[in-house]
Amino acid sequence: MNEQIGLDVAVVSTPREAVSGCDLVVTAGPILKHPHQTIKAGWLDEGAFASLVDFDSYWHPDAMMEAAKFCTDDVPQLRHYQSAGYFQQIPAIHGDLGELVTGQKSGRETVAERTMTANLGLAMDDMAVAPLIYQRAVEKGMGTWLPL
Repeated sequence: MNEQIGLDVAVVSTPREAVSGCDLVVTAGPILKHPHQTIKAGWLDEGAFASLVDFDSYWHPDAMMEAAKFCTDDVPQLRHYQSAGYFQQIPAIHGDLGELVTGQKSGRETVAERTMTANLGLAMDDMAVAPLIYQRAVEKGMGTWLPL
């Protein structure tokens, strides 16, 4: 990846090394109904943010419970997935993104809080925001064109 897109990539030997010491942790593997539970309690540093793109597939429930705030983009959608067998051992939902953005719910309140989100994807939001992000990037001369 270093050569292909010019990003600094560090290879690690263990999953813990990929999590500990990071401000931002994104898991984006296959979505599993029965979580792999690779990421253990104590690995996510204080003050870190975790984005679970793959639901809770790689997080041990004890590690998830360390989050001071667990959010999602759409609570009813997350509840639907729970009824289908996903998200069986997650923390209480602090709020959704709309509540955070409008100030109805607080975001991080201390530098030590671990925060976590499982954004399930609202295609309508993605379609509305993507052109604006692209336009801003072009205006600022930012970004990297990735061949498909």
